[in-house]
Amino acid sequence: MKNIQIIDGAQNCVYDIFAATDEEFATIFPLGTDIAFIDEIYETGDRKLLDAAFNSIWQRRVKKADVRGVHGLVFYQLDKKKVHYPTRRDEEAVNPDGSNLRSAQQAMPTPERPWPDDADGDVLRRLEVRGFDFSERCLVDFNVDFASWPPPPVAIATLEQLFPSSKAYPSAEGGGYVQFQIYGTLTYELVVTMQRIVSAEMAKFGGICESWGVLD
Repeated sequence: MKNIQIIDGAQNCVYDIFAATDEEFATIFPLGTDIAFIDEIYETGDRKLLDAAFNSIWQRRVKKADVRGVHGLVFYQLDKKKVHYPTRRDEEAVNPDGSNLRSAQQAMPTPERPWPDDADGDVLRRLEVRGFDFSERCLVDFNVDFASWPPPPVAIATLEQLFPSSKAYPSAEGGGYVQFQIYGTLTYELVVTMQRIVSAEMAKFGGICESWGVLD
């Protein structure tokens, strides 16, 4: 069994811990992750399967004094926390500027290979061929494009709140994009998770994040 701690934005949140079977845990935390947000869990998973898993989990509260390790965190109503967990792994938590929340000795992100056969994987493979050092932390640029320019001021304000490095770049042709930077270890999960999170946040403003780059 694995222990999951529930954290929500309610004033009376008591941070209860529940036991989950390995199968239930894998349903909530896929691909080796240990951080999850309830909206994302249901966006990407099977609702009936998830409902069944949570209904069983709620019956297995574990007293904190009896807990032997917490294996995963589930956040409710705390979207502002998403920026701190771009890879959805607790040991890789970052500050809003992308700097590590923990010391380099404590955090041990490891680049995964082989990468999936998609656009992001192709970029990582090209970087590898050029000798890019994936063990070093670096600045990763992410671009947010909008269906119309300029985007609503609230969209810019939201990005600036999430990523203080956000900056708008209008083009001479009338379009433009907003760029922000994350400082961390370049991994496939970092780029795909960040693009997914930001695209979801910007969708209501006609925005999408589907491009990134690094200086190599």
